[in-house]
Amino acid sequence: MRNGLMVLIVLIIGSGICYADTIDLELSAGQHTLYGDVGVRKPTNNGYMKLGLSGLYSESDDTKFKWANLGLFVGNDNFGQGFGTEVGLKSIYGTAEDGHRSGDIAAVAFAGKLSYVFPKRIMPIPLEIFGGMAYSPDPLTFEDADNYTELNMGVGLRVLPNASVRLSYNAYDVGMDSESGKWDLDESMVRLGLTMSF
Repeated sequence: MRNGLMVLIVLIIGSGICYADTIDLELSAGQHTLYGDVGVRKPTNNGYMKLGLSGLYSESDDTKFKWANLGLFVGNDNFGQGFGTEVGLKSIYGTAEDGHRSGDIAAVAFAGKLSYVFPKRIMPIPLEIFGGMAYSPDPLTFEDADNYTELNMGVGLRVLPNASVRLSYNAYDVGMDSESGKWDLDESMVRLGLTMSF
């Protein structure tokens, strides 16, 4: 079952790359965490459609979690001068451990992102700010998860028109109900990374 799912994901991303006009890549890391994201964008009449695949791994002290996301978004880089927006759905599948407690996470979350690039007349250096949120209520969470909330915000420096160095704060809150009982995975982290588009 899992092998079939992985083959399906690879086929979706592979066909998306062939179909895409823009490919977005992100890689970031923190003290105990690693995050990667690849997205393929295709222009539409009112912006673009984006298919994305990302993965997160984090391990510190007794807490360890890892999951993969597959998302479908619509977005617009010209929502307002310097503003960019994305809204859509993302699926989450992974595992979490906290001390003697562990469980599986599966969810479908509502997600949104907002970014702003300061114009040169306001900021002489090419600075950007960004943030995003994803939320999955109980009816859309499965396996051992009861709910899922993700929050991120940060600042970036546009080193090239299509590349940024980014510093971000990321927080995750997952309500769990596993064989270990009811518990919460409540973790936050700071990551430094690079994003590129081509």
